[in-house]
Amino acid sequence: MNMKLNMNNSNNSSNTFGTAQHVLSTKIRWPCKFKWPSKWCPPMGLPNVHPFFFGFFLGLLVDLIILWLLLPSSPPVVTATGRQGVREMPPPPPPVKLPKELMGYETYFNKNFTYPFNSRGSVAHEIAKKVRVFCWIFTYENFHETRARHVKATWAQHCTKFMFFSSKEDPSLPAIDLQIPLGRQYIWRRTKKIAKYIYEHFLNDYDWFFRADDDAYVVMENLRLMLMPYSPKELIYFGCKLRTTMYADRVFPQGGSGYVMSRSALKLLVERGLDNPSVCFDGDSLEEDQFIAVCLDNLGVKLGDSRDAKFRHRFFGDFVGESLVPISLLEQQSFWLQNLSYYPLRQGPECCSDYAISFHYTDVKLMYLMEYLIYHLDAYGARTPIRTRPNFWTESQRFALKNKGPDEVELLIKKKSDRRVETIPF
Repeated sequence: MNMKLNMNNSNNSSNTFGTAQHVLSTKIRWPCKFKWPSKWCPPMGLPNVHPFFFGFFLGLLVDLIILWLLLPSSPPVVTATGRQGVREMPPPPPPVKLPKELMGYETYFNKNFTYPFNSRGSVAHEIAKKVRVFCWIFTYENFHETRARHVKATWAQHCTKFMFFSSKEDPSLPAIDLQIPLGRQYIWRRTKKIAKYIYEHFLNDYDWFFRADDDAYVVMENLRLMLMPYSPKELIYFGCKLRTTMYADRVFPQGGSGYVMSRSALKLLVERGLDNPSVCFDGDSLEEDQFIAVCLDNLGVKLGDSRDAKFRHRFFGDFVGESLVPISLLEQQSFWLQNLSYYPLRQGPECCSDYAISFHYTDVKLMYLMEYLIYHLDAYGARTPIRTRPNFWTESQRFALKNKGPDEVELLIKKKSDRRVETIPF
């Protein structure tokens, strides 16, 4: 009896084991409602998967999808400690309305400041009457607000007359629309059209014609000083003289820092050069400064030496800070100007003339800084010999007292008035 019972138990266990094995070996098929290609929707059997585990993981996946849909979708924000969190971004602040006096860039300096060093009656003002310089400035419509207006507000106002030449007319600058397609490849075509325009409208009104980019800063008083020994009747022009990369035996003035030509040179260029393919290049190119040099050289116009008597440069085709700092602070690509310069360019303060003229790659903030440093800042007594001021100490004390801060002056007056009544507590 016992043996029979044991045999029945063994049969039941074997049947149970067989049933479990059959269930585990059953393949679960996914229902496919659409007749997609068999490679996309095969009978996706999952061998050896119990329905319990399948249902558990399927439910977990559905729960995660629901939680993801219900959670806020704000992007993670990095806090000051570097951790990421989720927070609602505050609405943007309302736009700030600037005062009118800060919006008028073109009158910003000459309205709010006085020019003590080149005002009416100064030497620079009188020289400007006899050395008349017309400035024509390259720009594009995209740079009217970001560059051109700041050029007008700073160094351009020291020109005898200035005008911007652009891809869009803007009377407030003023800017002339050249009606030439945008792109650096058309710079040479733009240059020829500008030269003809100036020839037709301004040739006899000015002595010299200076071309510059809208990212250059120019000290016009020093430009006039350099031009004083020369006559506008001479066939000559000046700039940052570099070796050309197109012609082995040529030199050219780097266009970014600008070049200035005499009235006679401009007249000859327009009348005999620009429309003559044997003299001037007839086509489009971005190498405008090299083509103008070849054209003027073919006409017999000389590219003069723009350095000062101590061999120091006055035109800088690169940011002038690259030439002033020690070599150890420079990277290898910073030496392109030294490699192309026709004249040796020394590193350090001796690179640059005390009467430097033009600086390329000057952003608009630096333009305002240079305008202040050149025309407003004065290092008191640094350039005044003692022999010309025997009573320098007394004079300096008087000047210092005159320039005391208003609060200090008011406090001094208050002390004197209150001394008669009571002592001011400190």
